[in-house]
Amino acid sequence: MQILRSKRFFYYLAVVSFFSSFCAYSEDGEFKSAIEDCYKGNTSECEFAGTFLYKNKDYKKAEKYLTIACDGKSSKACHLLAEMYFDDSLGKDLYDSAVVFFDKGCNLNYAGSCNNLGKIYETKKYGHFDLSKAQNSYEKACYMGYSVGCSNLGRVLNDPKNPKRNQRKAKELFEKSCKADNPEGCVGLAKVYLQGDEDDIKIGLKLYEKACALNSKEACWEAGNLYAVPKNKSRNKPDLITALQFYQYGCNIDSADCCYNLGVLYEYSPEFRKDANRAAELYEKSCSLKDGFGCNALGTLYLEGKGVVQSQTKAFSYFEKSCNLKVSDGCMNLGLQYKNTPRQNKKPDYASALKYLGMACNMNNGLACGYLGLMHEKGEGVERSYRRGKEFYEKSCSLKSSFGCDMAQKLDDI
Repeated sequence: MQILRSKRFFYYLAVVSFFSSFCAYSEDGEFKSAIEDCYKGNTSECEFAGTFLYKNKDYKKAEKYLTIACDGKSSKACHLLAEMYFDDSLGKDLYDSAVVFFDKGCNLNYAGSCNNLGKIYETKKYGHFDLSKAQNSYEKACYMGYSVGCSNLGRVLNDPKNPKRNQRKAKELFEKSCKADNPEGCVGLAKVYLQGDEDDIKIGLKLYEKACALNSKEACWEAGNLYAVPKNKSRNKPDLITALQFYQYGCNIDSADCCYNLGVLYEYSPEFRKDANRAAELYEKSCSLKDGFGCNALGTLYLEGKGVVQSQTKAFSYFEKSCNLKVSDGCMNLGLQYKNTPRQNKKPDYASALKYLGMACNMNNGLACGYLGLMHEKGEGVERSYRRGKEFYEKSCSLKSSFGCDMAQKLDDI
């Protein structure tokens, strides 16, 4: 029987191979035919050829046929051209060209083009910032039934900085988008309800739960936070078990914030037996998703040998990653590693310590400012100066660091 089953398996492979080859041959034949018809002036065949090349990532050739199709008023072709220019598919960002072709696609009633055009107008870094044009583009996308466009329009109308702010209309748009199962619409609507009374907050939480089920990373994180730290602490107790479920779901869909919060629960919460091994795994995933807080937390575990084999080298590496991701605690811990750990020349690297503690202090990390003050007071890597030391202690104190306040008082007493 085993041999017979093997024969059937190989027969199955042979059939699959034949049909795959046939489909490839058939598709290739259709492509060649489309090219011929395209040159005869058939716009839809130019679109087909360009789309075929686009899907196969032959963007340079795709550009040629999609341009012909777009000139022939193919909205999809204009949209795909704009996507290539916007996404760097041709080797460089061409935002000006993307605007031109998203605009063409939008004028030809391609809703996705209108929505993407709105994003470009709404975001300053693309060099075409115009909130009024963004609003008009989103409005057109929404009118054509594009639910993402509705939620984007709602967000723009709900923005306090928008002179044309219309909260009532924004809420209606979020409701419309959420009913169409667009998670961004549900998130926007949840934020509106969370500004209300206790009953509204409950509705907001349910909306976050719906959006999380629709794979919104932000919603999973926000729902987990509301269960972990309820808005009305006097009436609602923290529910860490439910919070964990939302963080876990979010982490499973690669939410760095959820992975980090989940790690914190496992590291510190008695409900989860303070499982440092599991916390380390979660911090590592968070860090791999470019979350500097996860990198810093993992560095601390390596420094202390909690849940992992103690390693100053790995701790240093993760603190460095955290600092590069603009997390002040990461920069502070990196600075302290340089200050307190002998390097290759068997001496602390005070210059690097001052650099990274200074970076953390400039990010308003009070404790880092305090350590910076201590280095100036002791003359570690700099000329000894009580005055400079006190300046940093006072800044540290103003940033609510008790260490800075205590050290500033100590110098006053001298």
